[in-house]
Amino acid sequence: MTGLRGEQRRSTNRSRKRRRVTAIVVSATIVALIAAGAIIWFPWRSSQATSPTAAHPTPTPTRRTPTPTPTPLTPAEALLADTDDPNACAVTFVGEGIVDAPILETVDTLYTGLPVPPATARCSPAGTRATRMRQP
Repeated sequence: MTGLRGEQRRSTNRSRKRRRVTAIVVSATIVALIAAGAIIWFPWRSSQATSPTAAHPTPTPTRRTPTPTPTPLTPAEALLADTDDPNACAVTFVGEGIVDAPILETVDTLYTGLPVPPATARCSPAGTRATRMRQP
């Protein structure tokens, strides 16, 4: 009976050894396939990135939008465009019946070119107004 047990142990050891060898061979095959794939894929990938078509793709036709025509400058903007003074300002006059063109003045100085509108019938010179004296 002891001979039979020894035979069973040897057959069990052989089957374990066979499984071990099979597992090692399968693992080595998988590692070799992965390495071969990486060796093939990396140069192919880098050549694709440096290809002339990847670096300079063909441009797609773009739709051209017309450039808008610039709006003409107002008289005040034209005055400021012609001067190099950073303290210059354009003074415009607005009001009923005012037709004066804008003038160029300098900040922090007296505005010498300001027109004085005529004020007819808005104030009376001294002594021309009739007044009544009250009697106490």
